[in-house]
Amino acid sequence: MLSPTSGEVEIDGRISALLELGAGFNMEYTGIENVYLNGMMMGFSREEMDARLDDILKFADIGEFVNQPCKTYSSGMFVRLAFAVAINIDPEILIVGEALSVGDVFFQAKCYKKFEDFKAEGKTIIFVSHDISSVAKYCDRVILFKQGRQAVGRKSQGHDQPVQESAVKSVAEYCERTGACGREGKWDKEAVEIQL
Repeated sequence: MLSPTSGEVEIDGRISALLELGAGFNMEYTGIENVYLNGMMMGFSREEMDARLDDILKFADIGEFVNQPCKTYSSGMFVRLAFAVAINIDPEILIVGEALSVGDVFFQAKCYKKFEDFKAEGKTIIFVSHDISSVAKYCDRVILFKQGRQAVGRKSQGHDQPVQESAVKSVAEYCERTGACGREGKWDKEAVEIQL
């Protein structure tokens, strides 16, 4: 994480983040040990994590590997466990970055279903991605940053009009005008960042 250059943020509620693989995990610890470590860092007692453990393990679905050191995990196994922990600590705000892209397609679908559940519960999801199709499918608001400054910001026109008809259209038009998009609907990582 970077220190802010200006401004401040007030937080009212719990924030959980999955921004990059390895953040908040000790690679020498087993998956189980890392679940408890993350819980303690978020202020949960061992008993509170005990109550969440079955849900975490069920969502992660990595079987007996949870008893192995994380340094032996594939990137897909690692993201499964990290995401399962992030969503099971009852966050009001969930921040998810490109780390989710390393999971297999079935796990990604499971994660995006969880996004929908969170949205239905009134929770906030900040999804940072270069994948315009995922942004269009799962986001209600879009902000495009270029070189650290907001280039485009749009909100969908209501629940009946999906974001791809308003916000992403504006971002795509900007991208086309400036050449900031790469091929196949991916943002040029050198040129832009998208935050939602």
